[in-house]
Amino acid sequence: MTVIASNKSAAAFPFACEYIRIKALTIPMLLVTFSLSGAYRGYKDLMRPLLASTTATLVKMLMDYVFLVVYKMGVSGAAWSDVVSKGTSVSILLFFLVCAPPPPQPLYHAL
Repeated sequence: MTVIASNKSAAAFPFACEYIRIKALTIPMLLVTFSLSGAYRGYKDLMRPLLASTTATLVKMLMDYVFLVVYKMGVSGAAWSDVVSKGTSVSILLFFLVCAPPPPQPLYHAL
């Protein structure tokens, strides 16, 4: 606690720790999202990652309202809404990969 400069910062420290602990759950989801988005870019399919990202953003906005305003969860509610939105993005990309895989591209381009 000696690194913290003021009493206000010291009071916020437990909330920051709680936020980081919950937010750390999104790290594996981010890795999967980045790799699947890159794979779709390799297939020249930009619509599926865009759809997943847009849906995750809308889910984040909705969950922020629900967790912060309705349930009054505070900082942990903001972190949990991010976990839910990242999970939504991964779920959508995995659904597209399993149920509707992108068409194979040729290994070379005709000149």
